[in-house]
Amino acid sequence: MEYIWHLFFSFSGRIKRSEFWFSTIALWITYIICAVISSGSEGFLLLLLVPAIWAGLAIQTKRWHDRNKSGAWILINFIPYLEPVRECQNKS
Repeated sequence: MEYIWHLFFSFSGRIKRSEFWFSTIALWITYIICAVISSGSEGFLLLLLVPAIWAGLAIQTKRWHDRNKSGAWILINFIPYLEPVRECQNKS
């Protein structure tokens, strides 16, 4: 149980490629189950997905550590979300 907790919620350490892919698949299954369980209730869906998103970021951070990079490289995931912000600023 401690290993699973460390895998999904700790931002330190490293994981093997196979652990990364198995945990990623488990998270996608979790996302789908959360969407089905919430059945239209956005607040409840958000409540369920916050720990899953946290776990996804922790797993990605560990994989960056395997590549001898800083865990801050997970911020590269947010680049696609910056373009709409820039477009909104240019319109006003």
